Amino acid sequence: MASFVSQTAAIVSPSARDSYGRISPADVEYSVDLPWFEDSEVEGLATDGQYFYVSTAKTLFDTGDAWLYKFLQNGTFKEGIRISEGTLDHAGGIVFHEGLLWVPLSERNPTPNIASKIVRYDSNLNYFDTWQNSSERGNDHWGAVVVLPELSKVYIANWGTSRLYVYNPDATFVHLVDDPPSNNIQDWVVVENVLYGSQPGSDTSSIQVWETDDETGTDLQLVGSMRTEGASSGLTWFNGSFWSCSGIGHATLYRLVNLVLEPAEPVFPPAMVIVAALSVLGVAAIVLGILRRRR
Repeated sequence: MASFVSQTAAIVSPSARDSYGRISPADVEYSVDLPWFEDSEVEGLATDGQYFYVSTAKTLFDTGDAWLYKFLQNGTFKEGIRISEGTLDHAGGIVFHEGLLWVPLSERNPTPNIASKIVRYDSNLNYFDTWQNSSERGNDHWGAVVVLPELSKVYIANWGTSRLYVYNPDATFVHLVDDPPSNNIQDWVVVENVLYGSQPGSDTSSIQVWETDDETGTDLQLVGSMRTEGASSGLTWFNGSFWSCSGIGHATLYRLVNLVLEPAEPVFPPAMVIVAALSVLGVAAIVLGILRRRR
């Protein structure tokens, strides 16, 4: 992971202001406003190596809708398409994989009335297919999707990332993770089989770092986190750097720098905790026995 982080290192001025007059954080080297973006809320960000794509959702103020937009790094708008279907007006965290954009489409509700779905579009924003929906597993809100090519697994997170649905690429269900390593993941990107997820926060946002050595892709571990004010919504990897896009009623694209990995505290399995406790008790009993014999 350290090699990924070091590639983003650069010295920038923490006092730079963006066009809205806000102080840009020290972990943002480059930012560009997207003046054509309006009304909706940014949810996901992806790239095909040439263009960026952003997904949106209807806001809490009941403005905007679910859209997909395509644009260049300098912010130049290429095209956009409204993808909402009835009350499915929340397009979540997205991923670009093998020529297709994978997009979760849901109601803006943690307990939706109808099934969420994963829809796919090509790089020209033409509808390709509906890959899967949540009806077989309950009408859960599907809020983010990511593909792990090396494990041939697809992860789908629900609202708040309290549950993680693991699928095979052919859309067959594999496993339900009831206790993911981190909650409230907005968008994911995979770099060399390591998962990076944007996590908004009340104080500052962060990028959560997960990995798995399990071939089934169900044994996920939290490696650590990287604090950043620039990664509250969409997140992707492009030209050796993390890029983020966020905003409600407006949108800004950021290149993130100076990210520092803060390792997660080790979590010991219950069995190990019990063994350790018994070991301590055993040592204490031996010491107590020695002391008694000396009396």
